[in-house]
Amino acid sequence: MPTSSIGSCFSFWYHMYGSIGSLNIYVNGAKSKQPLWVWGLQGNQGN
Repeated sequence: MPTSSIGSCFSFWYHMYGSIGSLNIYVNGAKSKQPLWVWGLQGNQGN
Protein backbone atom coordinates (compact mmCIF):
# COMPACT_ATOMS: atom_id res chain seq x y z
CA MET A 1 0.00 0.00 0.00
CA PRO A 2 1.45 3.42 -0.91
CA THR A 3 2.47 5.70 1.94
CA SER A 4 3.20 9.40 2.20
CA SER A 5 5.18 11.61 4.56
CA ILE A 6 1.96 12.92 6.14
CA GLY A 7 0.31 9.48 6.42
CA SER A 8 -3.33 8.68 5.89
CA CYS A 9 -6.27 7.41 7.89
CA PHE A 10 -9.65 5.94 7.09
CA SER A 11 -12.39 4.97 9.53
CA PHE A 12 -15.97 3.81 9.14
CA TRP A 13 -18.77 2.04 10.98
CA TYR A 14 -20.72 -0.94 9.75
CA HIS A 15 -23.76 -2.97 10.77
CA MET A 16 -23.87 -6.51 9.44
CA TYR A 17 -26.85 -8.28 11.00
CA GLY A 18 -28.86 -11.07 9.39
CA SER A 19 -28.41 -12.41 5.86
CA ILE A 20 -25.94 -9.77 4.73
CA GLY A 21 -23.39 -11.27 2.32
CA SER A 22 -19.96 -9.64 2.46
CA LEU A 23 -18.22 -6.30 2.93
CA ASN A 24 -14.83 -5.71 1.29
CA ILE A 25 -12.50 -2.70 1.38
CA TYR A 26 -10.15 -2.02 -1.54
CA VAL A 27 -7.53 0.72 -2.01
CA ASN A 28 -6.82 2.31 -5.39
CA GLY A 29 -3.33 3.71 -5.68
CA ALA A 30 -2.48 6.50 -8.11
CA LYS A 31 -0.16 4.22 -10.11
CA SER A 32 -1.72 0.81 -9.44
CA LYS A 33 -3.40 -1.10 -12.23
CA GLN A 34 -5.78 -2.99 -9.96
CA PRO A 35 -7.38 -2.27 -6.58
CA LEU A 36 -5.66 -3.80 -3.55
CA TRP A 37 -7.90 -5.75 -1.16
CA VAL A 38 -7.12 -4.68 2.43
CA TRP A 39 -9.98 -5.95 4.62
CA GLY A 40 -13.23 -7.89 4.54
CA LEU A 41 -15.97 -9.60 6.54
CA GLN A 42 -18.65 -12.11 5.63
CA GLY A 43 -21.98 -13.03 7.10
CA ASN A 44 -23.83 -12.07 10.24
CA GLN A 45 -21.62 -10.11 12.67
CA GLY A 46 -24.32 -9.72 15.33
CA ASN A 47 -26.43 -6.76 16.33
